[in-house]
Amino acid sequence: MKFNICINVSLIAIAVAANAGQALAQTSEAAQQQASVGIEDIVVTAQKVRQNANDVGMTISVLSGDQLKNTSITTPDDLVKVVPGFSYSRSAYGTPVYTMRGVGFYDTVAGAPSTVSVYQDEVPFPYAIMTKGVAQDVQRVEVLKGPQGTLFGQNATGGAMNFIANHPTGDLEAGVDVAYSSFSKVEASGFLSGPITDTLRARISGSLVNGGAWQKSATRDDKLGDARVYTGRFLLDWEPTDRFRLKLNANGWIDNSDEQAGQVVALLSGSRASQTLRNTVAQYDISPGNARIADWDPGLARGTNDTIQGIRHKGFRRDSDFYQLSARAEYELMDDITLTSVTAYNKLRTDGLVDADGTNQNVYHVSSGARIDSFSQELRLGGKTGRLQWLVGGNYQKDNIFNYGDTFNTIGTFPFASAGSIADMHVKSLSAFANLTYELTDRIELTGGIRYTDVKIDNAGCTLDGGDGQFAAFVNRTAAGKGVSINVQPGQCVTLDPVTFRPTGFVKDSLNETNTPFKLGVNWKIGPNSLLYISASKGYKAGTFSPVGAIYSTSLAPAKQESLMAYEAGFKLMLADRVLQLNGAAFYYDYRNKQVRGRLIDPVLGSLNRTLNVPKSRITGAELQMTVVPDRSLHINFGGTYIKSEILDNFTNFTYGSVLANMEGTALPLTPKWQFTLDTDYDTPVSNNFAAFAGFHLYNQSKAYSGLGQEERFRTPDYVTLDLRVGLRDIDDKWRVTAFVNNVTNTYSWNIVAIAGPDTAVRLANPPRVFGVRLSLRN
Repeated sequence: MKFNICINVSLIAIAVAANAGQALAQTSEAAQQQASVGIEDIVVTAQKVRQNANDVGMTISVLSGDQLKNTSITTPDDLVKVVPGFSYSRSAYGTPVYTMRGVGFYDTVAGAPSTVSVYQDEVPFPYAIMTKGVAQDVQRVEVLKGPQGTLFGQNATGGAMNFIANHPTGDLEAGVDVAYSSFSKVEASGFLSGPITDTLRARISGSLVNGGAWQKSATRDDKLGDARVYTGRFLLDWEPTDRFRLKLNANGWIDNSDEQAGQVVALLSGSRASQTLRNTVAQYDISPGNARIADWDPGLARGTNDTIQGIRHKGFRRDSDFYQLSARAEYELMDDITLTSVTAYNKLRTDGLVDADGTNQNVYHVSSGARIDSFSQELRLGGKTGRLQWLVGGNYQKDNIFNYGDTFNTIGTFPFASAGSIADMHVKSLSAFANLTYELTDRIELTGGIRYTDVKIDNAGCTLDGGDGQFAAFVNRTAAGKGVSINVQPGQCVTLDPVTFRPTGFVKDSLNETNTPFKLGVNWKIGPNSLLYISASKGYKAGTFSPVGAIYSTSLAPAKQESLMAYEAGFKLMLADRVLQLNGAAFYYDYRNKQVRGRLIDPVLGSLNRTLNVPKSRITGAELQMTVVPDRSLHINFGGTYIKSEILDNFTNFTYGSVLANMEGTALPLTPKWQFTLDTDYDTPVSNNFAAFAGFHLYNQSKAYSGLGQEERFRTPDYVTLDLRVGLRDIDDKWRVTAFVNNVTNTYSWNIVAIAGPDTAVRLANPPRVFGVRLSLRN
C-alpha cells in the first residue's frame, strides 16, 4: 500500500513537472526569459578534470551543500534519502555499510573495505567508518554510480562519493548554524574563511552534535541514543604563482555516542539456548510497531562506569577518534599539461561496547574496536593535446589494520564467559593508470581507461581466551576428546589445527592479488547540454580477512577478490529552455566471487559469522533522475531506481539464519528492488526584506533481505517517509529560520536485521518522528 502511494505521488509530480515545462516552453518571450534562469550548468570532477555533468558518460547524482542541509544530511549514511540506488545499513557493531545498485559489502569490523569509495576533494577515506565528518561544510557531493576502478582504484566496484569542501575565500566570510530537535538534541556548526595574504587563504570549520536519546527500554525506565560527536576541519590554500597551487587539509572527529540497541526478533535456528535464555526472549514483542522500543542490559546503564571481564566501559557507547592530514599540489608544466600530487595520512582509533542480543540480560555483549593507519600517495599528469584529453599516473597505499573483538555472556550458548578474536593486517597496493577521451568529431567522443593494481595483504589472526581461563579449559577438553593432550593457558590463542588438534598460535596467511580494471565508452552529444552514452567497465574489490571467533584455523581463511563487469547505456537531456533536466540509464552487472557475510557452522561452537564468496550473480536495473525549475521560486527533484539481483549456478551454502539451502535465484543482501525520492523546494519573496520558503522530501524503498537466503524474518520492510520544512529568511540570505519535521508519519522501519552472536537476531530501527528548528546566520 505504501509502495503504491509513493508511485502515485511520484507519477503525479512527474506529470505536473512535465506539463509545467511544456507550458513554459510555449509561453511568451517574458516567460521564456524567466525560465532561462532555471537549471544552471553543474561542473563536476568525476573524471578528475572539470567538466559539465551533461558531458560525462556515467550516472552521477550531484547535491549542493544547501540541498544537503535542507534534507538534514550530515553524514554519507543520510544520502540514502536523496540518491536513488544507494543504500545504507548499520552493522551489528556500528560499522556503516554502503551499497550502490546492489553492490555492497557487509562486515562488522571497522577495518572492512567498502565497495563504495568515499573521497573529499579526491583525497581517500579508505574505510567507511572514517567518513563521519566528511559531509561537514561542503559545497557539493558527487555520487558516481558503477565501477570507478580506473580512476579511483580498487574497492570502488559499486561507485564512489566525492565530497567537495567549501574552500577558503578571497573575502572574509563567517557563518553559524544551530538546531534544536526532539529528544533534546542540539546541533551546531560554524565556519570562518578569508585571506591571510595576497597568496594565502584559510578556512576553519567545526560542528557538534549532542543529545537525542530516542530509544527507550521495553522493561524499565531507561533511555539510550545520545550523540556526542565533534568534527573539525582546517584548510589552507596557497597560490604563489599562476602555475602552482597547494591545498592543505587537516580534519578529524571525536565520537563518544551511545551505541544503538537492537529489537530482538527471535532465537536463531540451531541455537543451543538454555531455558533461561528462551524465557528471556519470549517476554519481548517481536513486532513492537515502535522504533523507540528496544532493550539492553541495565548493568551498563547510560553514563555509568562499569567493568566487564576487566574491560572498563562507560555504558554501551563508542570511544572513537580520527584525523586526516592531506596535501594536494598542482603545477602547470605547460598551458595544457598539469602535474598533480595528492598525499594523505589517516589515523583511526575506535572502541565500543554493544549489547548485541536485544534483551535486558547478558546474552551476548561485544567489545569491538580497531587501530588503523593509512598512507596514500597519488601522482598524475594530465593535459590536452588537440582533440585528446589524457591522464596518466600512479598510486601507492599502505595500511596497517588491527581489528579486535571480545565477547561476553552469562546465559548465552557459549560454555564460557568471554572470548576474543584478532586480525592484524598489513596491506600494500601499487597501481598505474591511464584515462583517455578523444573527440572523434564535434559530437562524438571515445573514452577509455585502464589501471593495473598489485595488492599484498598479510594477516595474523586467532581466537583468544578471554583471560579468565574458561575458554582455554574448554578447548583443552575439546582436544582431549580427540585424544590429544594440550595445555592452552588463560589469555592465549585457542585456535587449533583441524588435523593435529594442537594450538596454532597466531594463524599467518597472505593474499597476493593483481587486477586490471578498465572502462570503454562512447559519448554522443545530440545537442546543447544533451548526451547519449554507452559504456562497458570492469571493477575489482580486494580480498579480505575478517576476525572469526572459531576454533579451527581453516575458519580464518580469507575471502578472495571480487570482480564486476558492468554495461550501461544512458541519456542526459536538458529540455524546455533549461526548465527540465532528464537523465536515465539502464545497466547490467555480471558479478563474480561477490563477498558476502555468510554463516560458518563450527563443529564445536555452532553457527558463526564468516565472509565468503558467491561464485556467480547478476544485477540488472534502470534509473531515472529529473530536475524541474519552472521559475525562480520552484525546484523539483525526482529520482527512481529499479534493481533486480539474483544468485546464479546452484550456489549451496548456509543462509543468514544457518539453514543449508540452494540459493540460486535468490536476491543479493541489502538490495531493495525499488527506490524513489522526491524533493520540492519553494522559495519566494513576501516583502522587500523577507522571503518565505517551504519544501518536502519523500523517500520510498521496497523490501530487501539482510543476508543470504531471503528468509522472511530477516526482511527489511517496504516503507515511505515524509519530511517537511518551512521557514523565513532575509532577502539577502544573511539569516534564515527553518522549522522541520522528519518522518512526519512516524513510520516504523528498520535498515537491517543483524546477527552478532549464535543465539538472537535483532532489528536496528530507523529513527522515529523528529520535530526541530534551525537558525542559520551569515555575514
